[in-house]
Amino acid sequence: MEELLDQLERFLPYVDNWATCDTISPRLFRKNLLLVYEHVRKWLNSEDTYTVRFGLVTLLEYFLDEGF
Repeated sequence: MEELLDQLERFLPYVDNWATCDTISPRLFRKNLLLVYEHVRKWLNSEDTYTVRFGLVTLLEYFLDEGF
């Protein structure tokens, strides 16, 4: 999971369109929601438009169920 998040951190600044941003959806996120949420908070505060969008899309996909 750490490797996945590290690679995402490296990749996200290069995302420059909504289609690429919205198709990134690692299934592994579901098994590590607390760790993912820590990164989502960081992504939401980014200066990069599509990094912020990725944070929002991740929230919509993984954090809109009865557990939250």
